[in-house]
Amino acid sequence: MKKITLILTLIFSVNLFSQEITQEKIEGKWKVLKIVKAPESPHFMPLLEGFKEATFLFNKDGNFKIETKKESPLFSMITKETNQSKWILGKPNQIKIGSESDKFTIMWIEVKETKEEIFFDLGEEAQLPLILKVKKE
Repeated sequence: MKKITLILTLIFSVNLFSQEITQEKIEGKWKVLKIVKAPESPHFMPLLEGFKEATFLFNKDGNFKIETKKESPLFSMITKETNQSKWILGKPNQIKIGSESDKFTIMWIEVKETKEEIFFDLGEEAQLPLILKVKKE
């Protein structure tokens, strides 16, 4: 019985995240609807407030930008680093932010998709939990 449950879980999870993202699918403006998972430390609160009101812009020409309505010094550091950057697709379902010179290592975003929802996981590679529910505008 445990083996059957494990197999069904694996099949379901493969179907849940099996669609690979494409450049055309990512291009555009993405608004954060909700922070799903985040660090619990109070030191991250100003950063989280910025992400709650954030918009990710993936331009067709490869330029990238993050905007927010709740700017903080910590969030400003992120926008300063990323807003002069480019974006490319990395391994399946990954967006890499940066430049050729830094090998696109400023930020990595894992895109996770269910039938109704899309999530940007900004913490998977850094092992810092930060998952955002997003919607393309």
